Amino acid sequence: MLEQARANPTLEKLDEIAEYLGLDLLTMVALAIAAQGDELPSEVLQRTALKVREFEETGGWALVEEQFSEGKLVKRSQGKPRRPLNAESVRALKAQGLDRKTIAEKLGLARSTVQKYWNS
Repeated sequence: MLEQARANPTLEKLDEIAEYLGLDLLTMVALAIAAQGDELPSEVLQRTALKVREFEETGGWALVEEQFSEGKLVKRSQGKPRRPLNAESVRALKAQGLDRKTIAEKLGLARSTVQKYWNS
């Protein structure tokens, strides 16, 4: 199926193919991307390196690291993630004299969310 281009390989399968060819997974992915586009594999990797650096500089990697403990993904309870900064921000803006509507617009929150934190 794979040889006939009728299936998309999983990462595990791609890693297996890369290992067979004496490559690592990242190299294999770069080669596949280059083969589909009009870039050289080295250009794909340079572009990717810039994006990774930008991701790190804007705090993205720190957020990813927070999701792991001792190399394992941290389990979370089901439901929406809690946002303690929202409550603090609402209280701070309320203390500055802003009304609920203005706070909701300024923080990009629903009015019901602002209302929830208004008297907490």
